[in-house]
Parts: sequence; structure tokens; C-alpha cells
Amino acid sequence: MNELIGQPLTSMWRYAGLQKFEFGVQKPSRNRKGEKVTHADWGLVVTCRWQIDDKDENKIVGSEDFGPQSARRDSDASEFYKRLQSDPPIVQSIEGNVRGDVYFTMSEGYTLDIRVQANLDEQWRLMPPKDKMFQIVLTEHSLDTVFTDA
Repeated sequence: MNELIGQPLTSMWRYAGLQKFEFGVQKPSRNRKGEKVTHADWGLVVTCRWQIDDKDENKIVGSEDFGPQSARRDSDASEFYKRLQSDPPIVQSIEGNVRGDVYFTMSEGYTLDIRVQANLDEQWRLMPPKDKMFQIVLTEHSLDTVFTDA
């Protein structure tokens, strides 16, 4: 994950009950439907608990703000979401532990805290740029490298 140090957090979005964090400059692309979208080189998909806090350790948004189904309780995070597009926080350091919890310190005092939880097969998945041809996956029992097609 050290490759994320120095990268901006430029987007975050939900799909299929998962949270995706995108790091790096957003670039034009097309989705599977052929629609114009943007994406960053680095992605971190999280199924376990996560939370973003500000410099005063006040919660901005976290996994408990979503679900069940498509329910959302993240309206208080709208200013933070806008900031990701105009002045995104930069990853300054990343710490982890043997359980697989990961803690990101970012500019302006923002933090992203990812906490593994029981009974989830896949906890998080680091998706590097497509030319790397692998992903790092933390499951409930191991840290694995998954090779992908170019």
C-alpha cells in the first residue's frame, strides 16, 4: 500500500454494498455500458468497517452510514465529497497491524480507518493500475495476491 502515499483521495462511491476509495488523478474512461466516467489508477474496495474523521477526530462518514439495502445516512458528508473533486486530501502515511486493520493519515488532518471484522470472507482489496496485473486481497484468513488479465 505504500504506493498510495502521496496520492490524493479523489473519489469514493458505493456499489453492491461495498465501498470503493479511489486514489490518484481522475482520468476519462468508459464504464461497461459505454457511458463516459472517470476513474483513478488506484482503488481500494472495502467490505469491512471503515470511517473517515476530520482533524478534530469528528466522524465525517463511515460504513454505518449505509444500508441495509440502499439506505443512506451520509448527507452530512456532502461538503467532504465536494472537496474530493476540488481539493482532495493527500495520503501522508499508512499504518497496519497483523489483523489487517489499516489506518491512513491524510493532509488537513483527515484519517481513514479500516477495521476488519469477523465473518467476512473478503475484508478489503487493493486494486493497482491495470498494468500491474495483480490485486492484493485480505480475506478473513490470509493476505493473498490475485493475478489479473491485462
